[in-house]
Amino acid sequence: MKKFWWGSKAGASKTARVSWSTMTRPKFDGGLGFCDMELFNLALLARQAWRILQEPNTLSARLLRAVYFPGGDFLEAPVGNHPSQVWRSIVEGRDMLKQGLIRRIGDGTTKHAWDQNWLP
Repeated sequence: MKKFWWGSKAGASKTARVSWSTMTRPKFDGGLGFCDMELFNLALLARQAWRILQEPNTLSARLLRAVYFPGGDFLEAPVGNHPSQVWRSIVEGRDMLKQGLIRRIGDGTTKHAWDQNWLP
């Protein structure tokens, strides 16, 4: 009569099942130190949105401006009716970025004090 060992051979250790919250905790806190991939992805998307703001003359920024916000501001651009996956993702990163952005007042001609964050 044969014995079946599901998932491993006889005498070998089995795979330990650990929750994702345990794996993403830092090592000093008893976790495995994995980073949260969703937050990491949002951080990378926010970085792309920052690059569009800081370097508006790059090819990718000019292409996105021509297709999705030709006459407007990147920070106020809508998602649109049939956006690409790239644009939807960058808008997600932009929305996260907007939570931490502040604007400098300058001479005050183009700033709306009630609508825009200008204080930290």
